[in-house]
Amino acid sequence: MSADGGAPHGALPDRASPVHPAAHVRHVTIGKDTIVLDLRRDRYLSAPADLFEALCAGRIAPHEAPLGQQLIAQGLLTTDDVQAAPDATGPIVIGLHFVASCLWAQQRVRTRRLDLALEDLSTMRVKTPDDASARADRVECFREMRPWYPKRPVCLFDSLALMHFLLSAGHRAELVLGVRTEPFAAHAWVEADERILNDEPLYCASFTEILRAP
Repeated sequence: MSADGGAPHGALPDRASPVHPAAHVRHVTIGKDTIVLDLRRDRYLSAPADLFEALCAGRIAPHEAPLGQQLIAQGLLTTDDVQAAPDATGPIVIGLHFVASCLWAQQRVRTRRLDLALEDLSTMRVKTPDDASARADRVECFREMRPWYPKRPVCLFDSLALMHFLLSAGHRAELVLGVRTEPFAAHAWVEADERILNDEPLYCASFTEILRAP
């Protein structure tokens, strides 16, 4: 114990001492994962969302889980009074959402398992009323960040990533796949409220819809 009666420096807090993200940490939960951004080291870390939440809620003491010990040792979780201010719409969080959405879409396209991609999107389906203005802002954010993601534009990848990006923020959208013949071609785009969000309506009209989801 330290001279002031507190826990010694570097010691793991017990169950009676709740922990929380340090002031230089930002985090966002996407599906089953929590992405942690360490601003001091410009480094990202992925953790199981349920475990991270349990650590912060005090249901699990840090010394009871290797992840807790790791986060305490790296200074990402702390018992200090100064906490990271939650910011669900700030540029860092939006950037995390964008990267996570692109990584998810890239993995689904690489494995050629569109059925699994549709299952993932269906679990994110939004049933509440949507804010069209906020959704338009979200689409614009995606357009502005997309050139910085190192993958050439491909309609299926970009549409899946945009779908995930919108649904993760609580916006409604639909993935549409269309086909045409002579010669055969297939195309993907995203719609919301009967408006195409990421392509030219005239071009999409040249395809016959074969799938609409979720």
